[in-house]
Amino acid sequence: MINLNNGSVEKFYKDEAKMMVLDILKEYVKAHPNEVRRLDIINSILEANKLDRTSADIKGKVKNLLQGYSMMNASMQSDLESLGCTVMTGKKHYKIRLFGDSRYQATMAKTGSDRRGGLNLASEINKIMF
Repeated sequence: MINLNNGSVEKFYKDEAKMMVLDILKEYVKAHPNEVRRLDIINSILEANKLDRTSADIKGKVKNLLQGYSMMNASMQSDLESLGCTVMTGKKHYKIRLFGDSRYQATMAKTGSDRRGGLNLASEINKIMF
């Protein structure tokens, strides 16, 4: 069994660090198909550490939520908040922060004009926060 220390980074939600480490290992497996021994060990770790939800699940929720975004409504704000995002209102933009932490922040236009704007925003949020 491998026990990892989470280090000094504040944990925002249950199994957050574990989810990210497992995601990184999955990406490594895809990118290095010829490293047989490493893949055996990594695949064994992945099999032994199943989680109820993954970063991909959270990222998918963000993408679905913001697809076709044109303006914020109460339901969307509530859904963002259920993912741990704090929504702050400015004059022309919203600031979205993960658990209110300014290190993990994205800017969202109050009125989206680009048809792909919501998907671009989802991608930005997912890279910064999840």
